[in-house]
Order: sequence, then structure tokens, then C-alpha cells
Amino acid sequence: SFFSIDNRLRDFMFILRGEVPQSDNVVIVDIDEKSLKEFGQWPWQRDIFAKLLYNLTDAGVGVVGLDIVFAEKDRTSPHRYAQQFPELASRLPNYDKLLGECLTQTPVVGGYIFSFDKNVKVEDMLEAPSIPAIFIQKGLKNNNTILSPTNIISNVEELQENFYSSGFFNTIPDESGMIRSVPLVMIYDGLVYPSLTLEMLRAASGIRKVKVIGDDAGIRTIEFGDYSIPTDKVGRIIVNYRGKGRTFKYISAQKILNNDFNPEDIAGKYVLIGTSAVGLFDLRSMPFDSAYAGVEVHANVIDNVLTGDYLKKPADIVIYDIVIIWIITFFFFMVFSVINSWWIIPTGIIAVYTLFEFFFHMLFTYGLVLNLLL
Repeated sequence: SFFSIDNRLRDFMFILRGEVPQSDNVVIVDIDEKSLKEFGQWPWQRDIFAKLLYNLTDAGVGVVGLDIVFAEKDRTSPHRYAQQFPELASRLPNYDKLLGECLTQTPVVGGYIFSFDKNVKVEDMLEAPSIPAIFIQKGLKNNNTILSPTNIISNVEELQENFYSSGFFNTIPDESGMIRSVPLVMIYDGLVYPSLTLEMLRAASGIRKVKVIGDDAGIRTIEFGDYSIPTDKVGRIIVNYRGKGRTFKYISAQKILNNDFNPEDIAGKYVLIGTSAVGLFDLRSMPFDSAYAGVEVHANVIDNVLTGDYLKKPADIVIYDIVIIWIITFFFFMVFSVINSWWIIPTGIIAVYTLFEFFFHMLFTYGLVLNLLL
């Protein structure tokens, strides 16, 4: 389609630009192949995951975000094997309870997934987790443009009730299968809920009030504290990718569990726990790479906000397009009416190159996403 080709041209601009520096405040703790080899297949026992969180907390981590959902109870927990013998079961460790106690002592924002299954009935909708923040809709005449899921896949109760807070980590690809934008908010059962990245940023800032600001067309910005995040009308941020996979600092979960890491790499940082292991199927397509770890998409979003390096498509983008088209039309009319026919092709090539440079400059200097193909 038209917009698909336009997106591909913009992807080409990302490749031409190459990698750019990050804020150095975002770290990924990777459940990689080495970690799985040493500590067993996923999902791990919850006592192992508790040790991972305790070690991060002891290193002075700023805030931890889980690109993981614990939707079922730990089947390896010893107390589950002794359910027919209550006295024995009470003496054996309950790994879910152990991890729940860990969560009360660690700065963790849990993850969950929203579902868009159209066959879900209202009475079958599950309750979403409570968020220790107030979301105020300001100027929005109609919030029907915001994504509205029909159900939720959340963590087991022993864990969910002990997180400091939670956020959804849905990444929704566009029609070509690429992750180019990520929703920061969704409306579920009439209430606004934040994404994992938005809630990590809010929690770290200590601000409780978040303003979702818009107009008749939909959302324009999401604001809290010193942050003003531009979004499209649906509430999605266009991801300004910093580079190829592993642009951000990765630390193997194996090293965290074995205390084989430098605490300075963790202290005060935003830490995302996710996986790059091929067998766990959390790989995505993005402009730089067709097999990109999903957790690193969230790392890019946090970095974009921390550095203020946004890409934005204004609601009145059509006006920009019309003005540019008229300028181009006028230019070519004036030039082609006075030059010799032999100069038409060279002039056209120079004009197209100049246009490309103009759009490149607008995209990466001013963060304006214009319709290049149009």
C-alpha cells in the first residue's frame, strides 16, 4: 500500500543515519541461551527469579520492568507436590509466595498483556491491576480513538498484588509486520492504563498525576513532571530506534544470578528483564533488523523519553504535505518553463536529492515524520 512504501523509505533513512548515542541509563538483563543452559528451561522456578531481583536491588537498581508475565502458578514449587498432606505442605517452600515477598522489597514494575479478542463478552472481562497513579484526560472530546482491549492476561494473584505497579507490554506491528510505534496508554473497562515503559518512567519520577492531553482528533501528548511525550491520536509513540540489536547494554541473567557483574552498571538505572533466546519467541521486526529482541523495543522508548529525542507526526500533517506539494509544483513549473529540455533530467535528479535531504533533516533534526512518497 501507499503508506507501506512510505514507511519503507523512512526505514531506509534510519539505515542511512546509522546508530546514535543513548542516554546510558537503560540496561537489559537478558534471559539468554547461557542463562537457560545453566538454570534450566523457561519458566524458571520463582525462587531463582526472586534471587535475580534481590541481586539487582542490592546493586542499587533504580527501577525494574518485567517484559514477562507470570500467568500461572509455579508448578515446580515443593508445597504443590504435598497438597494431599497439609501438614507437610505447610513446611515446604511456596515459590510463588517467596517471589511475592521479594516483590514487596524490590522496585519492580510488573508486566501484563492486553487481549483484543472480539469474542470476549463483557461479563467475561477480567479485572485489571490497580495503578498507584491518577490519569487525567484533558481536552479529549472523544476517547474512542484510543486502543480499547477486550481482556487481560495478568500475573497470578500472589505476585500481582505485590508489585509496586504494573504496565502492559503489548507491541503491535503495523500492516507490514514492523514495530514502528508502541502504545503508551490503552483504555480498559473505561479507565486509562499505562504501558510498562510509561509506568517505569512515572514511578522513577515519583509523580502520581499523569495528563493525557488531546483534542477532537484524539491524543496529542502525555505529560507528567518534566516530560511531555508526543503521540499519535491513538496514544502511540513513534520509536526513534537508536540502532541495530544490542545497541543498549545487555547483561546476562546468568551473571546477575552468580553476582558476576559490576554494580555500577546497575546502580540507579532503568533495568528491563526480558529475553533474546530464540526459543522463547520474543523477536520482532524493526527498521534495522528483522530479528530484534522485543525487550529492546521498550528500552528504545525509555531512552527516547529520557533524551527528549522524539519523532512525531502532527495532527495537522496534511497541511504540511499540501504546502510542500505546492512549493514543489511551483518550483518545477518555474524552472521547466525557462530551462532547456536537456536540463530537465539533471534538474529533476538534483531536486529529488534535495527533497530527500530535506525530509532526512526534518526527520532526525526536528523529529517531524512527513509523507516522503506523497
